Order: sequence, then structure tokens, then C-alpha cells
Amino acid sequence: MTELSDKADYIERILAATKVERYFYLGICTASAAVLLLSAGFMLLQHHGDASTITSLFGSTGIITFSGTQVMRVWSDAMKFVLPAGKDDSH
Repeated sequence: MTELSDKADYIERILAATKVERYFYLGICTASAAVLLLSAGFMLLQHHGDASTITSLFGSTGIITFSGTQVMRVWSDAMKFVLPAGKDDSH
């Protein structure tokens, strides 16, 4: 039981230490999603897309992907600690 408690404490410390970073990337992801939706809406309403509009679509999707992976990296690091490497639960 102590080992589980230690792991839970470790995860809580990681999440607390990276709180600002996670919210920063979440904010970037939200802003990029808004730009993506506004650009797509503009293209649909105007029935055309110029280079800047299309660039904002591709740029937003890349930023969403990057910031989403950074947020999930924290969870991945925590799970690597909790779940021992090499343990095969498929049997």
C-alpha cells in the first residue's frame, strides 16, 4: 500500500509542478482551434480561400497537434513511473 501511495504522491507532485505549463499549452491549443474554426468558417462563407486563409488552417492544425502532445507528455511521464517497464499484462 505504501508503494501505491508513493506513486500517487509522485503523480500529484508532477501535475503540480507542470500546472502552468499544461495550462499554457491548453490555452495555445484552444486559441489555435478557434483560429482553425474561424478560418474554415470564413472560407465557407466567402466561397474562396486565399493563401493566408489556407496557411492559417494548416498552421493551426500543426499548433494544435504540438500543444496537445505537450499536454499529454506529462501524463505519459507519470504513467511510465507508475507502470513498470517490461511488465506484460497481455497474458
